[in-house]
Parts: sequence; structure tokens; C-alpha cells
Amino acid sequence: DMFIQQYAKRDPPLSKFDGDIARYAEVSNNVQKEETLVAINCLMLDCALLKFSVVEHCELWQRKFTTLLLDMGCQKLDQLQ
Repeated sequence: DMFIQQYAKRDPPLSKFDGDIARYAEVSNNVQKEETLVAINCLMLDCALLKFSVVEHCELWQRKFTTLLLDMGCQKLDQLQ
């Protein structure tokens, strides 16, 4: 993923990783709290698939950031040897 490669090149501090991971966790939690069925005038919208998709997207990005953090940490440990 090009974004992750560019992110890694910047060698961000742990606080940046923490903030980015937390942001996606917060979005996911906020989306899960929203009502699945929404009434708008005479329409009843079922947002279950949208909620699922947004939560899945957030989890994917959390995994990308944590995997990158693990990889970068392992590389730095290897450099110490």
C-alpha cells in the first residue's frame, strides 16, 4: 500500500502511531453506537451494511498501522545487533 510505504519513510514517533490507531478505533466505536435503522420522512433506511463496511475499513487500517509498527520495531531491534 503506497500510503503505508510513505508513512514508514517518515519514520513517525510512537505517539503518531498511537494517535492514528486511536482515531480509527474512535471512528469505529462511534459508528457502532449509531442507529442501524434510520427513519427519514416516509423512508426507513437500513444502514447495517454501511456500518459494517465502515467498521471493517477502520479495523483494516488499525491492522495496517499495527503491522507497520511491528515491522519497524523489529527492524530497529535487528539494527541493534
